[in-house]
Amino acid sequence: TRWFAPLYRDYLVFAHRAALDLLAGDAPVDELSQVGVLQSEDLGGGTTIRGVPLRRFGGRVKLFGQAELRGSFPWFELLEQRLQVGVVAFVDAARVWADFHSTPSLDEDFDRPPFALGTGGGLRVRWADTFILRADGAYSPTEDTPGIYVDVGHAF
Repeated sequence: TRWFAPLYRDYLVFAHRAALDLLAGDAPVDELSQVGVLQSEDLGGGTTIRGVPLRRFGGRVKLFGQAELRGSFPWFELLEQRLQVGVVAFVDAARVWADFHSTPSLDEDFDRPPFALGTGGGLRVRWADTFILRADGAYSPTEDTPGIYVDVGHAF
């Protein structure tokens, strides 16, 4: 699920995404770190748990959520092109279980927090109404890892 709530017109928006992914059967190993059916994404990296390295976690049950506060400045023109600059602050969290049945948790074995967290901020440059350049800086306090992501479009 994902939803967006304008807090002040289109200039300040709260965005949220959450997913629960269950994988049954004899799936290939590389599927264990992916979420989604028609559009698969890997856990970690620039779109799901920013600040956590891509494919750090894998399992049959995956739960993650993301929250962003997106701010945009008024439109302006540069070299006859319509542009808008925006900023974003975000927090991402995920939990992965190896299987469906109750087994001793890896978190308990390795003294880890139950959720992996990523937090940070970024810059958005919107060109006309169709193109968004995204640059995010993130840090995962649970993994103690940074991440810098440059991509096209919002993370969600």
